[in-house]
This record gives sequence, C-alpha cells and structure tokens, in this order.
Amino acid sequence: MEVLSFTVFSCLLILPLAVFTQSPDPPADVASVDAIINALYEGISFKPGGISDWNQLRTLFSPGARLIPPAAPNSIVVLSFEEFAERSTQYADEHRFRANGFSKREVA
Repeated sequence: MEVLSFTVFSCLLILPLAVFTQSPDPPADVASVDAIINALYEGISFKPGGISDWNQLRTLFSPGARLIPPAAPNSIVVLSFEEFAERSTQYADEHRFRANGFSKREVA
C-alpha cells in the first residue's frame, strides 16, 4: 500500500504539467488542480475484478511524460506512462488488488 501511495504522490508532482500543455479550452479533467487530482483518484481506483482506467489517466499526462515510482533505496526508476501502467497492473495482480479492488480519495 505504501508503494501505491507514494506513487500517487509522485504522480501529483508531474500532473500539473498537463494543465499547461493543453489547448486553450482544456478538458474538464485538467481544468484545475482539483479536477486533476479528482481525475487521478477516479482513474486509479477500481472495484473488485476491475483495473485502473489507463485511458482516462493517460489524458492527464503530457506526451513523453516520465513517472518516477519508488524503487530500492538509493536507486531511481524512470518509466514512460505505458511502462508505469504495465508495471502497476502487474503489481495489482501480484498483490491481489484486482481481486479486492483499490480505492483512493482525497482526505484533506
């Protein structure tokens, strides 16, 4: 759970870039910082048997964005969005998140 929480936090550091690279009339998901955070939590959460909505999440990132999830101490892993989605799906399967569901929401 700590890995996914830190990953979500890491993503929040990158997501604001999407606001500045969109057209003058941005989609509702990136119209504000609150909208980005809500779309992130909505896209990453899923019911038992489901999986994160990678298509929705993909729209929150600028083309070529890189994600830096937690890694072993003193190491860095830099992933493309597609690599991150693949790695996260594999992690969800290995740790039974898909069977049990996964939910994130803003608490403050």
